[in-house]
Amino acid sequence: TLFVMEISAAFNGGGLTQDVSLGDALLDQHLVAGIGNIFKSEACFAARLDPWQPTGALSDEQLHRVIQAAHDLMADAVEQDRHARAVYRRSG
Repeated sequence: TLFVMEISAAFNGGGLTQDVSLGDALLDQHLVAGIGNIFKSEACFAARLDPWQPTGALSDEQLHRVIQAAHDLMADAVEQDRHARAVYRRSG
């Protein structure tokens, strides 16, 4: 989607320091608004990316994947009026 492409471009060329971790970049409200700790963690997990990895080490495809995952998770939470969490070794 256009939204995801714009955010991916902001990560790549929007003044983001290349050594900032992916997790910190996702929480930066100047880059993308609305992602908190839970969605940050779950988006990184869904995209199979380490939140501690520097953004400069990520490809455009990886950035697109994590932003799309965050978008999808947040949209699902709004549509379902709830947010199911994936919890390690526990259901629910």
